[in-house]
Amino acid sequence: MGLSIVLTNAIWHSFDPRGLFVLGSLLITGEILAQIKWRQSMICQNCGFDAVLYTRDPEKAGLKIKEFLEYRSGRPEYLLRPPVRMPQRQAKSHSSHNSIQTSVAAKRKSTGQNISLRG
Repeated sequence: MGLSIVLTNAIWHSFDPRGLFVLGSLLITGEILAQIKWRQSMICQNCGFDAVLYTRDPEKAGLKIKEFLEYRSGRPEYLLRPPVRMPQRQAKSHSSHNSIQTSVAAKRKSTGQNISLRG
């Protein structure tokens, strides 16, 4: 508000109702800049993950990550940073999950392993 009063006095040399338009434009500009700053802070600086884009389209977010990692591999400022390890996603079905559990249990019985804590 203070800046709009100063600008109104500088432009029209008195208080003028047009100063409200100056105030409104300053508020809108400030809000747009705050949104841009917030949006840029949502992107990870290490891997390029964008949470906002992921909620809209996960495939595009994945492509942006791959693009960022390719960009990162050629830049000298990223040479000393540890590499980003991408997790591998595996599809699990209910039947395969149950068979894995039963095979693990059978293996424990056959090898004589006990899972209890030793005191």
